[in-house]
Amino acid sequence: MGLTSGTMSCTHFLLDPLKEGEATKQAIVDNLNKYTVETNTKLVTPAQRLGFVNVTDPLDTSFDFQKVFFTNFLSFSYREDTLRIPGGTFKLYLQQEYARAKEELNRVRLTKTERDDIRDALEMKLLATAIPDIKVYDVLWFHQKGEILFFGSSRPVVERFRKLFRHAFERSMIERNHFTGLARLELPKDVESQVLALSATRSLVSFDDQAAEGEE
Repeated sequence: MGLTSGTMSCTHFLLDPLKEGEATKQAIVDNLNKYTVETNTKLVTPAQRLGFVNVTDPLDTSFDFQKVFFTNFLSFSYREDTLRIPGGTFKLYLQQEYARAKEELNRVRLTKTERDDIRDALEMKLLATAIPDIKVYDVLWFHQKGEILFFGSSRPVVERFRKLFRHAFERSMIERNHFTGLARLELPKDVESQVLALSATRSLVSFDDQAAEGEE
């Protein structure tokens, strides 16, 4: 469920509460260090790296108890570094590489395999020198309640975060909505059945009345 407050939006997740104890907390810190934006190897591509960083400093990729655990929650940030090559620039360099290859091979045409190999090599070369576009999304994990606020609502970003979180902590999350929130309450069966039987409320104002009000 995406929430919006002013210009800040977030996605609310539910998961099992953490067990108490120093060992559990140390495991969280260890896994954050294992899956930082610099050390993570899951879900990455030549054009994109992703991982966890310090909530107070997106360039800090080391974690300890003081940086993560607060009074009744823990916090960190999820960062995505995306490398992009402008399409027009890439095309110019690619034509230059094709011309150079044809001259070296003394041929008028290149095979498809040769063109693909040249394209891939050029892409890797240019990406290696590109400055990444850095996006950072804060995370609040209320570990005793089993709830997470992820301060982002873009579906692709949310899904990448969810997958990386599952890899890092071996925990699955579900988005909080009316039904998942209701299940968390563990209502008595008779009350639960009554709630699920409720239907949407019909408007007491007809569409014609609403249109008339708009014309006034």
